[in-house]
Amino acid sequence: MHRPFLFLCTVKIFSAFIILSLFTLSCIAQQPDSVTVMGQLQGNCSFSKIYIKEFSITAGQSYYAEANAYGFFKVKIAVYGPQQFTLTAGKLRYDFIITPAQTEYRFTITCRNDGDFNIKLEDSKENDAFDLLGKIERTLVNNCADIVAHIRNADSLYAALQNLCLAQNYNLQQLSNNFPNTFTAAILAPACSLPVNLQRQNYPDSFIYYGLKNGAWNNVRLYHTDFPLSFIVLAKTLFARKSEVEKDRMVYDLLSYGPGNNDAAKLYQQCLSEYLFYQLEENRLRAFCKWAEENPDRIQSEVLKAKLRGMKKVLPGSDFINVSLKDSGGVGRALVSTVNSHAYTLVLFWSPDCEHCIAEMPDLISFYKKYQAKGVEVYAIAIDSQADKWKSFISTKTAGWVNVRDEEGKGGNVASDYMVNYTPTLVLINKAGKIQSRFGSLAWIETILRENGME
Repeated sequence: MHRPFLFLCTVKIFSAFIILSLFTLSCIAQQPDSVTVMGQLQGNCSFSKIYIKEFSITAGQSYYAEANAYGFFKVKIAVYGPQQFTLTAGKLRYDFIITPAQTEYRFTITCRNDGDFNIKLEDSKENDAFDLLGKIERTLVNNCADIVAHIRNADSLYAALQNLCLAQNYNLQQLSNNFPNTFTAAILAPACSLPVNLQRQNYPDSFIYYGLKNGAWNNVRLYHTDFPLSFIVLAKTLFARKSEVEKDRMVYDLLSYGPGNNDAAKLYQQCLSEYLFYQLEENRLRAFCKWAEENPDRIQSEVLKAKLRGMKKVLPGSDFINVSLKDSGGVGRALVSTVNSHAYTLVLFWSPDCEHCIAEMPDLISFYKKYQAKGVEVYAIAIDSQADKWKSFISTKTAGWVNVRDEEGKGGNVASDYMVNYTPTLVLINKAGKIQSRFGSLAWIETILRENGME
């Protein structure tokens, strides 16, 4: 009579054992490999801090090392598989691949008297292949841009592009032959191969379709490097002389023909959105959002869905989001007041600690002097800045526009509301309170003003 109970207990215990075993194996599988990155600074280097950051479409892990009195540095890196990292020191930046198969990476960084650097990564066939592949891809994009810019005849253009693709595939095959058994040759090079012998009348749409049919795009390790961006840049180059409607179709093609593997598709979609976001491709971002609205079930990432919802709120045509912040005299300055009293308001998110902001400030001042009398005002919001440093900077290095400061987020969520992920960020608002541009450069904003009669 007790056997059924005993049997059930046995099954439950056995099931629990299986689950525990699978969980244990899963944990073991997820344990990272430890790799050592070391090196030496030579010459008269102005820096001693070495930063190493893993490449990630979202946010990567960062590591830090301090060179000792003899210039030696050393840091342990955790890796889950082959992936791209970036070493930065002072103005030096170097991309390289780390694989668990190689447990040590040795750098020699030589600082020259002219302020430039030489960097050498010793005994790494993987990175010899990676460097070569980078050169192949850069040459491809540059040659493609030259062909598209200078060849007008459709048949000649198609023939030149096909020859370019054949040369690319040959170079990739040579790389694979010279660097066998490397991650670069096994995964990255196949992803960079290009379709050939396509029908001219369907070009370049067919290029995207067959290019993304390459099975290498389904390998998630590919997205731990920046090489997927090469194909996106190449597609953009091929469509450079196309109409705005055709360029929007390019975005639809890039999304519609993406990887079939859900995990790879998630990373691929994030990669495309990040590229368009940071390259200030405003119209293409609008096409991305429209495609997402029409294909909600095909967006694989909840994070990306949330980001697209945020983008939609600040795309051109949306109502602006008001904020009231204090100027250097402690007086509250509401954005709505500036918007209502000017034909256009340029909202500038910046920081006195931002090198790019400081570099662009002369152009912004020239812009302001050119358009202020025509009814354009600048509402500059300083974020992540110390009060004293901000006040000192605006007193001498900006124009007479509205300067306010977000005191540790006291302005609410204005930066996140406008999706400010970097500085400087520019937002153009018209007198009706509609956003005219959010994901555009200063040159793009000037184009909008000219199109609206402000010569």
